[in-house]
Amino acid sequence: MKKILLTAALALYGLNAASQAKIGNNPGTVNSNAVLELESANQGFLQPRVALSSTASPAPLSAHVAGMGVYNTATANDVRPGSYINDGTRWWPVSVPVATASVTAACNGFTGTYYPGTATRSYTVTVTNNTFAAVTVTPVAGDLVLSPASGLSVTGVSGGGSIASGASSVLTYTLGGNLVATGGTVITGTFTKLGLNCSRTVTTEDVPVAILDGPNGTTITFMAHNLGSDYSADPLTPSQAINGSYYKWGASTAVATVDTAPGNIPGWTTTNLPNGSWNSGTEMAPVKTANDPCPPGFRVPTRNELSIFTFGNTNGNTASMIGTENNSATNFSRGMRIHNYGVVKLLLPAAGFRYTATSNGIYGTLSNRGTIGFYWTGTEQSTASYYLRADQVYPQLGGYERSFALSIRCIKQ
Repeated sequence: MKKILLTAALALYGLNAASQAKIGNNPGTVNSNAVLELESANQGFLQPRVALSSTASPAPLSAHVAGMGVYNTATANDVRPGSYINDGTRWWPVSVPVATASVTAACNGFTGTYYPGTATRSYTVTVTNNTFAAVTVTPVAGDLVLSPASGLSVTGVSGGGSIASGASSVLTYTLGGNLVATGGTVITGTFTKLGLNCSRTVTTEDVPVAILDGPNGTTITFMAHNLGSDYSADPLTPSQAINGSYYKWGASTAVATVDTAPGNIPGWTTTNLPNGSWNSGTEMAPVKTANDPCPPGFRVPTRNELSIFTFGNTNGNTASMIGTENNSATNFSRGMRIHNYGVVKLLLPAAGFRYTATSNGIYGTLSNRGTIGFYWTGTEQSTASYYLRADQVYPQLGGYERSFALSIRCIKQ
């Protein structure tokens, strides 16, 4: 019966192609602009249901047809379930679920542990494109705000670019600078871009320390690592991570890190900084200056303070060497251990130094890594400055050109 009625309706429609047609309620009232009108208070129009493969492909149709409408049932490439209309060259979604038609950002947050003066760290954000077309995301330093900044800043960005529909990209914000916050400081990193916002926090840690017996029943506290090291690494086991950075005497920042190439350093200068650059007080009553590169609560030690390492069996402190002695840019096995009544308390890596020999065209070349450790003091020696030479059972104090770059082992104030 239904087939008969449908056939009759079609026949009637064919006999009067110029007339209007209406299906549903109020069949006698037809919108004057409509060739076909549907009306119902409790029923809907059911589109043809097909499985599209992408907006670019007409399949399962044989060709793109402008004005063609379907309901897509598939989730594939850049199509999702929903109504689509064809413009003659591709499919376009008529409507999509609001929950998925968006770009989202998830802050992964800070990487690593944050100690005062630590090396480079980063902050990452995962951006996911839930729309039906590619989205371009170009990260810039201003996307990330650090509060309090505490000496850190965004020094580089990576990731992003064109993100395909349904894909994700990790944005990496490299953090550099000299972290000056004390342990327990909460730093918040807030990401804002494309109307997206998220944030994560990190709590700074106190730097690890080594406590040695001093004269007259006192104790002396040093940082357990060379300045510029990875403070999460084992400070008593020789490794590249605890080699640390290299500083010219009196300078506030390092001129080289453990990863700097061993040859000449472009832009190397031979200028000596003036007396008092690290200590505005006296040898016996030192006062830390703004140029001192050590983290809060620490400073560059004086000659008198580093003399604790130069006397055999003084206050129960003795020294011994560990590792293979070999002058090589890749030898990180050598160092001097400081024992306190037989217990290893501190290790001074044989990090070598960076030096100048203008007559030989040498400007900042690495030397003696794997054989000797050179450690600045804040004490001047005429136009030179004192340093500790750590390469034998009884270390020595001597003087070096201030334009040379040595290691620093900070002492607690």
